[in-house]
Amino acid sequence: MALNLFKYFTPQDRKFYPLFDKLSDNLLTISKNLVELLHASSGEKRKEYINEIEKLEQIADSLTREALQELSSNFITPFDREDIHNLVTAMAAATGFIYNSSKKISLYKMKKITPEMIKLGDLVFKGAEHIKLALNELRDVRNHKLMEQTIMRINTIESEADFVFELGIGKLFDEENDPIQLIKYKDVLQMLEVATDKNEDVANVLETIMIKNA
Repeated sequence: MALNLFKYFTPQDRKFYPLFDKLSDNLLTISKNLVELLHASSGEKRKEYINEIEKLEQIADSLTREALQELSSNFITPFDREDIHNLVTAMAAATGFIYNSSKKISLYKMKKITPEMIKLGDLVFKGAEHIKLALNELRDVRNHKLMEQTIMRINTIESEADFVFELGIGKLFDEENDPIQLIKYKDVLQMLEVATDKNEDVANVLETIMIKNA
């Protein structure tokens, strides 16, 4: 009944869904910049991508505030208010950990990016791509087959990231003799792995919405 009323008054097309789209687009863009950062061949290029990631994180903060303000001021919502809050803040957290990863790389003045870091960055981006796909299906969660498959794929990506992280840590302890450098590389690897966890958190919120509204 609530969904039918919402469609009748149609504020979701002008308010919440466009904000979800902007947040997911921003998450995808910042993830792409993370990939480019990890593949960059020079310190100057890395600095450019780090600066761009910082700008995108600020955009995410602004969009998150706007979405939460809309939530506090609108009586009718497309689905549970708590789920909207959780979805918006989960996407903000996913963006935030990408930003944190880039800041660690900058702070530590890392001269070498390991293959495992690059792989984790690729997995962060793949997760963001699937979040975008799932959000495209959010307007009609009753047709939930594609959303369900997409959510499962994000879960698989996170499991793959766990494996890559463990492999990277194992190689660090085998190959890195400088304990300070080991700590730095481990910290960046962990931050990137947590970024994939945050994508999975978004997927978990989407799954909750799908189950409630299917």
